[in-house]
Amino acid sequence: MEIFDSIITLIKDSLWETIGIILAYLSLIVPIRQYLNQRKLEEKDKRFTNFHRLVKEFVEPDSQTGTMKLDRQIAIAFEYRNYPEYFDLTARALEDLKKQWRSIPGTERLVTEMDLTLQYIKFRKKLILIRLMIKLLGKRP
Repeated sequence: MEIFDSIITLIKDSLWETIGIILAYLSLIVPIRQYLNQRKLEEKDKRFTNFHRLVKEFVEPDSQTGTMKLDRQIAIAFEYRNYPEYFDLTARALEDLKKQWRSIPGTERLVTEMDLTLQYIKFRKKLILIRLMIKLLGKRP
C-alpha cells in the first residue's frame, strides 16, 4: 500500500507542477501574442496611410508650385512595387494614367518607369500563382 500511496503522491505533485508550468507559459504567451497582433494592425494602418499618401503625391501637383514633380513621380512609380497588397489597384491606375500621360512631352521617363512597375507586378503575380500551384501539387497523396 505504501508504494501505491507514494505513486499517487508523485502523480499529484507532478500534475500541479505541470499545471503551474502551463499557466506560467500562458501568462507569457498571451500578452506577447496580443502585442504582436497590435503591432501587425499598426503596421497595416501605417502601410495604408503611406500608400494613399504616395497616390496623392503621384497624381496631384505640388501644393506650392502647382507643377508636377517628374522625379518624385518616377520614384513613387518605383515605390509602388513595395505594396503587393495593392498590386491590382496599382496596375489599373498605372494603365489609365499611362494612357493620359503618354502624350505629354517630357514624361517618357515616367511612362517607362510605370511600364517597368507594371511588368514587375505581373511577374510577382505569376510567381505567387506558381508557388501556390507547387504547394497544392505537393500536398497530393
